Amino acid sequence: LAYYALQNFNETNFEHRRIAREFREGLEQIPGVARTRSWLRSWDLYVEFLPHKLAEYQISVTEARTRVAEAFRFAPVGEYKKDEKRYSVRFAAVSKNVDDVKNTPLRGTGEGIVIKVSDIANVEYRLVKKNEIWQTDGVPTIPVIVRKTIESDSLDLKERLTEFEKNFNANLEAPLKVVNFVDGPHFISQQLDTLKSNGIFGFLLVMLMLVLFLNWRTAV
Repeated sequence: LAYYALQNFNETNFEHRRIAREFREGLEQIPGVARTRSWLRSWDLYVEFLPHKLAEYQISVTEARTRVAEAFRFAPVGEYKKDEKRYSVRFAAVSKNVDDVKNTPLRGTGEGIVIKVSDIANVEYRLVKKNEIWQTDGVPTIPVIVRKTIESDSLDLKERLTEFEKNFNANLEAPLKVVNFVDGPHFISQQLDTLKSNGIFGFLLVMLMLVLFLNWRTAV
């Protein structure tokens, strides 16, 4: 239906990322919008094991990886049955804090020292690898695509999208700006106007030809 662009966008700026999520969520609340999609790269947690540290503490990569994976697993509690249905109960043990992962214990030594993930690995949040560059008017951009529902009318939806874009831009602080660089409804409107003008022109041309080769009474 339409493509929007958040201009002057910095993917490493958490405030910019919050605004991008807010923009998408706002679009998805508009009646007639089915879904949206953006090309914002995810901010993932990376654990990079250090070979020399693994060797120093005599820890295998498999053991270290298993211990780290356990920090993100669900902890089963039990299950119960009701109306011939079985329900499993689990507690989420997922941690989003870098320090929590760094402090995950791997094993203890005979001297009472606890070896943690931070002792054998670098832990940090990073953006996934960048495979493409998006720009509009020569400035960094994050594109957002809008898809409509099957039953909604593109021309009616355009008015709601335009109003939302106007209000959203009014609350944005420079240098961020939302621009519409692919306007599907506008294209449809142009095609309808072209079809209408071509129809009128064709009708007049036919009438002119009839008047030229026949008398006007016969033509009419």
